[in-house]
Amino acid sequence: MSAPLGLREIVKEVLKSKSGLAGLCILLFLTILSLLVPIYFPKGNIVNAWNDPLHWVKYPRLAAPEWVEIFIGKRLPRTLDIVNSDFKYLSIKMSSGFKYVRREANFYYDYDDFPSDFIIFLNTSYRSSPPYVAVTIIRPDGLKVKLFSGTLTSSTQALYISTDKDILSNIADFVTKVTGKPPSALSFIYIFAERESLPNVKEVKVLKSSYFKPPRPYRIVVKALMYSKKDKLRIEAIIYGKVYGLAGTDNERRDILLGILWGTPISLAFGIVGSVVTTVIQAFLGAVSAWYGGKVDEVLQRATDIMLVIPILPLIILIDFVYRLTLWRLLEVLVVFSILGMVTKITRSMVLQVKSEQYIEAAISYGASKKRILALYITPRITPYTFANIVLSIPSFVFLEAALSILGLGDPLLPTLGKLLDNAYEGGALYHGYWWWVLLPAGVIMLIAIAFVLMYYPLDKILNPRLRER
Repeated sequence: MSAPLGLREIVKEVLKSKSGLAGLCILLFLTILSLLVPIYFPKGNIVNAWNDPLHWVKYPRLAAPEWVEIFIGKRLPRTLDIVNSDFKYLSIKMSSGFKYVRREANFYYDYDDFPSDFIIFLNTSYRSSPPYVAVTIIRPDGLKVKLFSGTLTSSTQALYISTDKDILSNIADFVTKVTGKPPSALSFIYIFAERESLPNVKEVKVLKSSYFKPPRPYRIVVKALMYSKKDKLRIEAIIYGKVYGLAGTDNERRDILLGILWGTPISLAFGIVGSVVTTVIQAFLGAVSAWYGGKVDEVLQRATDIMLVIPILPLIILIDFVYRLTLWRLLEVLVVFSILGMVTKITRSMVLQVKSEQYIEAAISYGASKKRILALYITPRITPYTFANIVLSIPSFVFLEAALSILGLGDPLLPTLGKLLDNAYEGGALYHGYWWWVLLPAGVIMLIAIAFVLMYYPLDKILNPRLRER
């Protein structure tokens, strides 16, 4: 009979194997990525920012990852943020208590596709009445597109160029004036379209700044009539792109990469804690059941039989519906319902074989107590199996967290891999073709599962004595 292996020998066995090293490298890679979160997002509380819509207002909605350009063969637009300091004062006139301001900002547009959205933010501070504002776009070809003119209705007003009916009507009037025909559909992309390709929205081509020599910019001209010399106007224009970062964005403009980097260690912690606690408790109770026997064995085995047939998922749904559990409270409930299981049964059968071996009988003969024998002689024999079961169970808990999140049982605030998939499901990501929203978080979950499965392969030699002795 071969001697039992300790935890150090088990780790050495894993490190000797190529598959074990590959699994450890994957986990190390995911861990390093997670440690980069403070560098990638140095702006404070990630959970609060993740759930704050105002934080993501400058990000494009449902943007694909930037690397998709490699496969598409086009240069897709990035988001252009034209801040207040970019709007230069071209003229300021004071007369009879009034102030007339003309400001202008330039930007170059050389992408192969149209923007996904366009918003101009007008923030004013005034004493008596809000200012009268007119906003115009001057294209590189010299054509002017009147977007808005009127008195602002609030101190913080946003002009949603892509959805505001009045603004879209103004753009349609521009197309009709230039071509003599009304546009085929209301759309803001006519602002960035070549004159020759108007007015069919399905056939328009991008008017690039680089078509002219030297390149000509687009110009945003804002004219404001203020009713006090001390009134102020701050302007910011955001032209949203169609690609962003390494993982794209979701329907709430949130950076999916941040959710993956933050959610990966949370999902891993959920899996590791759940697997370690439940496996160790089940293995311990299985060993106690077999070693002490009698009524202890009978009670534990009948309790195990009951726990194996209890439908845990409906109970968790009921408990979560009543108490609305956080992620870690949910883990506590899972542990409570998993203290007895198949590991208890299998460990019991292993200990029943071990207790009849000669070295156990020798320990009993020299007067060792039952607790000492259980701790020093029996536990080392079941340690390899317990460790292997922990490694194999971690992906199950990671998948479980994802499944519970999709069922609406996850933490409503905490960004995890499961919560990302839940948001993608609710947003109809697959139906609308937002594949990155689903495949990237799901790919990380699969990568975690592959890592632990690769680490489990070398443990076969430990669990199978014949393989270990060859």
